[in-house]
Amino acid sequence: MGKKKNFGAGSFFRDLFQVGVYKRSQGRIARQATCAAIWVTFAIGVWRLWLEMGAGSNARYFWAGGLLIAGLWLGYRIVNVPQFADFLIAVEAEMNKVS
Repeated sequence: MGKKKNFGAGSFFRDLFQVGVYKRSQGRIARQATCAAIWVTFAIGVWRLWLEMGAGSNARYFWAGGLLIAGLWLGYRIVNVPQFADFLIAVEAEMNKVS
């Protein structure tokens, strides 16, 4: 019997705190496009939050900066979680077959 993969929340959070890149040379375009979309989404969300907090609040710089950094890290790491990266690699392979 083959080795059973662990798809639990613990393995997901463990993968978020690693630094390495999973299968570095495969699925680069799909991963870069997905990461850029996540980053833009977070940047727009943080910008809207920053506007809603108001000009008189000095805490908005702290919260907006912290959330932006967390969003950038999350976007980078999510495309390197093995299960999601394998999906993006497969998507790019199928897209290369389309003429």
